[in-house]
Amino acid sequence: VGPGFRYGKEGTSISARLNYQNVVMNSDREYPQAWTLPKKTFHNFTYSANARIKLDMQNRITLRVNSRTSNPSVNQLQDVVDISNVNNINSGNPHLKPTYSHSGSLGYIRSGIERGTTFSVNVSATKNQNVIVDSVVMNTPGYEVYSPDGEFLTTLASTGRFSKPVNMKGFWNYNGHISYGFPINFIKCNFNIGANASYSKSPAILNGVINESTRNSYGGNASINSNISQYVSFNIRYNVSYNDVNNTMSNNGNNEYMQHNIGGNVKVVFGFGLTLSANARYNE
Repeated sequence: VGPGFRYGKEGTSISARLNYQNVVMNSDREYPQAWTLPKKTFHNFTYSANARIKLDMQNRITLRVNSRTSNPSVNQLQDVVDISNVNNINSGNPHLKPTYSHSGSLGYIRSGIERGTTFSVNVSATKNQNVIVDSVVMNTPGYEVYSPDGEFLTTLASTGRFSKPVNMKGFWNYNGHISYGFPINFIKCNFNIGANASYSKSPAILNGVINESTRNSYGGNASINSNISQYVSFNIRYNVSYNDVNNTMSNNGNNEYMQHNIGGNVKVVFGFGLTLSANARYNE
């Protein structure tokens, strides 16, 4: 529940809303011993705002900000340690907090009415707080696993794995995109070309050590879309991206790679009602 606001005039619209969430969780456990999860109550506030501003007949700006929450599940909140599979031991965590995400984007669009061109730029960012991830212990034979009460349960074998959900901060994501499109009149086509870049950061915990994984990605795309007539149409598209992944804990997970994708389709409608279509795609 929450209040909202909306305004609109001459091609410009602005809206905003504030929400309040109240979540109550309860759970009873019978095995390995009777236990009742203390009532967990989460009070969350989320917001959203959107603006579409018309500067003139050809130019406009868009703005969006919002937040959202994701609460831990009942299973994640239980303090039980599941040792039914000694090679994959799992534990809950009654101290988990909800994940809170904030995101925003800003865009600019110019439409060349006379020439039929379109130019757009968009940037966006997301920040996640208290993200629930698994703290993992593996490749550590002899690691001792205890119950929440301090009772010794078992030790990990050489192939064993122990995981427990925890809250972590430091999740970021940035994206940017630019594109331009224009008509090629003599073949009745529209040609679009674009470029994009992104950066993401996500931490994890392995054997008690925090690893921060970052990814830088750069790419481009081009496409031709044609509607020669009501009977013949086709499109061809190409995408390429370069990715660079780095980890602070170990260089073993670092990686650089290129991806290519090309595809297209064609559609022909014959006068007697028969339609012929074909498509192809290649990835590398």
